[in-house]
Amino acid sequence: MKETSWTSRYRMIGEATRGDAAEAFRAVDQRGNEVVVKVTRPRDPQHFLHQMEAAAKVDHPNVARVFDWGKDGDHCWVAREPVDGVDLRAVMSSEGRLSSEAAAIVGEQAAAGLAVLHTAGVLHGGVAPHTVLRSFDGTVKLVDVGLRAAVVPVDLSKAAPAALAWYTSPEEALGQPLVPASDQYALGTVLYELTTGRRPFDGPDAFSVADMQVGAQPTPPRTLAGDIPPSLENVILRVLQKQPEARYTSMADMERDLRAVVMGAHVPLAPPPAPRKKRPVLPWMIALLVLIAAAAVLTAWALGAFGGGGIAVPDLAGKDLEQARTALQADKLKLGTVEYEEGSSADTPGVAVVAQSPKAGDKVGEGTAVDVTMSADLIAVPDVVGKSEAQAVADITGAKLKVDQVEREASDTVAAGLVIKQTPQAGAKVAPGSPVSLVVSSGQETASVPSVVGASQSDAEDALESAGFKVATQEQASDTVPAGDVISQDPSAGVTAAKGATVTLVISTGPTPTPTPTPTETTPEPAPT
Repeated sequence: MKETSWTSRYRMIGEATRGDAAEAFRAVDQRGNEVVVKVTRPRDPQHFLHQMEAAAKVDHPNVARVFDWGKDGDHCWVAREPVDGVDLRAVMSSEGRLSSEAAAIVGEQAAAGLAVLHTAGVLHGGVAPHTVLRSFDGTVKLVDVGLRAAVVPVDLSKAAPAALAWYTSPEEALGQPLVPASDQYALGTVLYELTTGRRPFDGPDAFSVADMQVGAQPTPPRTLAGDIPPSLENVILRVLQKQPEARYTSMADMERDLRAVVMGAHVPLAPPPAPRKKRPVLPWMIALLVLIAAAAVLTAWALGAFGGGGIAVPDLAGKDLEQARTALQADKLKLGTVEYEEGSSADTPGVAVVAQSPKAGDKVGEGTAVDVTMSADLIAVPDVVGKSEAQAVADITGAKLKVDQVEREASDTVAAGLVIKQTPQAGAKVAPGSPVSLVVSSGQETASVPSVVGASQSDAEDALESAGFKVATQEQASDTVPAGDVISQDPSAGVTAAKGATVTLVISTGPTPTPTPTPTETTPEPAPT
């Protein structure tokens, strides 16, 4: 797109709420129609403009329309429709936490808008109370589409304010690319705050909050506000899962479940995510070894059949790939198969030739291909066991290594978010850029507390113990619950609690006994005289 200043198309009439933009203005076009102009400085201007072009094709009641966009020097701008309403931050400031029904309605509409954006290939990337507006007729509209995503990664250091990480997904906190499920996580944090009045995670600075986003488990919403229905809690906890694949398959699925919550229908707990299947290594290794062996045999046969060749193979040891290629071409040879020792790759810094075939000095014919093996100086793997996931990632990347796979594992001894195990172990020598896998504690294993009110004491205890809970009992008289049956339970049914936690049952002793009347003494009447 040709560079165009927005001021050549619009006349500024005032300032607007900046939100995730560098600058924001109220303006009117040449026909007098009002717009809101947001100015940003994206890391990839071309990608941002493509996203705005796709967003402009979205016409949905829950997304503020994008009218125009452009590039002006290092900055980009977008003009959108003005929204007659207030953002959710202002709603919470005036109304406090919302009722579960009101929050579910907001969530359903926001999810509907996000679903349409995702279908159009657009990530919002900045869902937060200030980017979700509620019109005065109750319609929810998403604004600032793509503005935060255009400048990520944002500053999540200890010097940055905590607010920068309040609605950050675990993948963003770890420096990984945003995905559609990232918008689910952000909307889940908003719904958590709307229903409980508290954010899932908070702390003194952005790093502390981002650390919790990556490794800590949120307090179940019903623990903070008992009037939240289990179905809404199930939706919120599902989208707050740390791994994107453990959330909903699509935003449309989240919208469907929130609609069910609004209608009072039951939404079950999400099934645990299926473990990732690891690609079998042995068949690939066998095939690779067969190919290498075949190549070696063919090369040896060719060289042996034509003894005495006239070109000495140059010594390539210590050269990078381009230097090796140039040296071979100078001697009318060519580069053959390039292999990398474990932990090294084409992108590894400092990678160089450590082996070659044919060897240096061997005599070969013109045009012969020389195979090389590349490696790099080895690095000691840092010890990250017992550290938070965010700190572990920082230590590993700081050592010029990369985090390959992060698995979650329940633990009764290691706090949630801390590293239980690492592979390779601390101190192992690997090439720069080598992958390090982590096993991170998800905390104590949790389960949904079953409903046992009205059941007999023995049946209730069996059900709770089968679900992994301990049982404590109290007795209380009841005129309505038969003796030996459960009057009430704490925690209540549907609450998510750690396995091994105690559920207290109040057991009926039957009706309150009627007191026996105390006989009163009577004074004998005097005998007649």
